[in-house]
Amino acid sequence: MQEASLKLEKEINSSKPFPAEIDASLRRPAIGALVVAVLLTIFLGLSSWRTIRLAADEADLVVHTYAVMDTLEVTSRHLTEAEGGTLAFALAAPEALLPRSEIWKSTIALDEETLRHLTADNPNQQRRLDVLEPQVRAALELAESLVAKRRLRRLSPARQESCRYSVSIENPPRRQ
Repeated sequence: MQEASLKLEKEINSSKPFPAEIDASLRRPAIGALVVAVLLTIFLGLSSWRTIRLAADEADLVVHTYAVMDTLEVTSRHLTEAEGGTLAFALAAPEALLPRSEIWKSTIALDEETLRHLTADNPNQQRRLDVLEPQVRAALELAESLVAKRRLRRLSPARQESCRYSVSIENPPRRQ
């Protein structure tokens, strides 16, 4: 058995290597395939990186949108609390219900500042805030005037003034 393996080993050692023509013809496609594989790997890596980055940017936009929506909701709640406290004081007049107008003013101003900061990159939202700001100021000024009138008169202000808070619909839609 050792003889047979020695004989096979001699045959393998004595065999001629591939001719140079065959070696060169195999080398070129192998190098080409390797280059294509490397380029394809680089392309897919860059494509994946770009997709991940776009997904992260989109996630940041969603978080930003929710932050703006939450701040708007908080601002609305603060304004509603200010109006409700003022109306309660104007109608019932217990000192315990006296609105903390300075606290509400500063809180609502802080909310507006936060909204300005959050929407600084969006001119459309900035214009909407420009429209919202005078409305908020008007509501706060009305609340202050109701408190001032109530304190001066020690009576409930005219019902007409306190009804300014209620929402009225002019020309409601008709059902057909």
